[in-house]
Amino acid sequence: MIESNTKSENNLRYFLMLVASVLNETEPPLPDENINWQEVFELASSQSMAAVVFYGADKLPDSLKPDGNVYAYLKQMYAEQLVVDMNLSVETQRMLNLLSDNGISCMPLKGIVTKNDYPLANLRSMTDIDILCDDRKKAESVFLSEGYVRESVGEKDSSFRKNEILHFEVHSDLVNNTSPAYRYFNNVWKRAITDEKTNIVKMKLDDTYIYMLEHLAGHLEYGGAGVRMFADVYMFLKKHSDKLNQTEISEVLSSIGLDEFERFILKLVNNWFSGD
Repeated sequence: MIESNTKSENNLRYFLMLVASVLNETEPPLPDENINWQEVFELASSQSMAAVVFYGADKLPDSLKPDGNVYAYLKQMYAEQLVVDMNLSVETQRMLNLLSDNGISCMPLKGIVTKNDYPLANLRSMTDIDILCDDRKKAESVFLSEGYVRESVGEKDSSFRKNEILHFEVHSDLVNNTSPAYRYFNNVWKRAITDEKTNIVKMKLDDTYIYMLEHLAGHLEYGGAGVRMFADVYMFLKKHSDKLNQTEISEVLSSIGLDEFERFILKLVNNWFSGD
């Protein structure tokens, strides 16, 4: 049993090292003879990071690449994710423009924004697109008029789908009104930046980071979080840390009870992805 656990731990470690090499745009680590590519593939698939693993593994010498079936599966998942990313990106821009044309202020959230921090945008998988709207009811009508079917209605968001790929969540609030962060994020529109040409609103970088941590904390508290969410934090900081107002961020995180959580997350993502 100890030997089995050790092998699984080695495969997990190699999976994280391979992911880190892609995130940092460095050469992939060479696998030793004990690496089980099937298990690495299962990890990549379960964490929605198959495209990242393929991108890294594809740079290995031919003799060290995954065995035939695993390599084929990874390559197929990479190709499928590329198609999904293209379709979601084009449709997101179309819907944001349409919402804006209807006088609705809208702010893209989460993956559709975070993907631009990755070495290649299509490496960051997405299953849906989250949009914050200042008039959720009116936004819902626009989605329905465009052939979308409403799948669910919640306290702070509604879900719409048109086919297997096009899936949107329309938010009226970023967090539940019982959250310590509700008051802060209730004023997110006042701090946001509006693109004068498109009228599409972007969240301020400081708010993006705080929301990323708050969202991650919620996942960990109520259900769990995959490696991809931690990679998002790492990539965001890798690209934007020099533009953040760390003093203000620390004050906000302290006020909503996430200051110690941030310190833990920073240690974790640096341990996994920094190469140390």
